[in-house]
Amino acid sequence: MDIYIAGGLHDDPTCRIRFADWFGQLVAARGNPAFIGVEMDDGIRHMLRVIRERFKGLATGLWGDAAEPAVLNMLADTMAWEVDAHRAACPELEPVFLEDANIHASSSGVDHLQAFASFRADLGGFDGDRKSPAEVAAWVSSSALARADRYGLDTYTRKRDLHRRRERQWHYALRFETRKPGYGVAVIGALHASRHDPETFRRLLERDGHQVAVEYLSWRPPVEIE
Repeated sequence: MDIYIAGGLHDDPTCRIRFADWFGQLVAARGNPAFIGVEMDDGIRHMLRVIRERFKGLATGLWGDAAEPAVLNMLADTMAWEVDAHRAACPELEPVFLEDANIHASSSGVDHLQAFASFRADLGGFDGDRKSPAEVAAWVSSSALARADRYGLDTYTRKRDLHRRRERQWHYALRFETRKPGYGVAVIGALHASRHDPETFRRLLERDGHQVAVEYLSWRPPVEIE
């Protein structure tokens, strides 16, 4: 099977924007995928809309006064963007939740208070147009990229035992999906899409004989493991 992996950063708002563009082009060329697997457990299913609304309620005070609704929507939609960014092109396609909450509950990390604190810190030095979603997204993205450069590979390597278990679970979660006709898509963190070692999610799929193509949405792993 042809499997397209979108590798992104969970806290980079430009990843959602770039994914929507890339995925839209893919669907236009190949039709709807057989599945879309996302790096999240299904605990997010009934809580994401509430969390985003709570964030917007807080985030009107990002700069100590009212914030532009379009900017708030963009930042709110960055939270767990992997879960629903595909709906612009495939509104009826339900995602396959790759994560097993008993191994790692990704949904527990989607928190409006934490997101508000993080975005507020990132925007502390912002002196651009506060009404421009594009300018705000680019500024927040630059902070996310800097964190990935500084901490990404080291954190992934230190927690490799956990990530290895997670990636094996993701591979298992797709055991029936990959037998369907057509092509598949997975939306995961950039390092899980890399060739860091023989047991990354990408390498497990390649070992099964699938043709894997990776699209890095913003940050790229070091060239030797891309």
